[in-house]
Amino acid sequence: MVIMADEYPMDWFEFDKLCYKLAEKITNDNTKFDNILCIARGGLVIGRIMSDILGLPLHVMYTQRYKKGTKETYKSIMLTGITGTSLFGGNVLIADDITDEGITMKTVAEKVRDMDDVKNVKTSVLVHKPRSVFKPDYYAKVTDKWVIFPYEVCEYNKLKEMESK
Repeated sequence: MVIMADEYPMDWFEFDKLCYKLAEKITNDNTKFDNILCIARGGLVIGRIMSDILGLPLHVMYTQRYKKGTKETYKSIMLTGITGTSLFGGNVLIADDITDEGITMKTVAEKVRDMDDVKNVKTSVLVHKPRSVFKPDYYAKVTDKWVIFPYEVCEYNKLKEMESK
């Protein structure tokens, strides 16, 4: 893998350390959460680990950003229902891997806040980018670089291969 100057490859060791750092920030806030909602796909791994560390039920919401019309800047977010093995509601912690532009997290947080059984919503990510339009309540690292998470190596390699053609 050839790494460019603006890219930040994260290995599993750092990923794990950042998950525990994030969990510590969440725990130190003294907010009692009832559920974790992870945003798939990027938030699946973080959601699973946070669920384990914090001892909370895990729920999943799939989101997909897509272009609408001919303008690249006009994008929408499709949100699916929430899946999980317990009742969803109360104080909800939303987990994702990164707030890049922040549009996805902002949209999901707004949707969840509007749900009838939800009392309070807080947001968490492993990595926050300062240019994001949304600042999460909890984050473990800040960077402007393009983060390559350890579970994205195949996706990264395919993208680089497509760019070189």
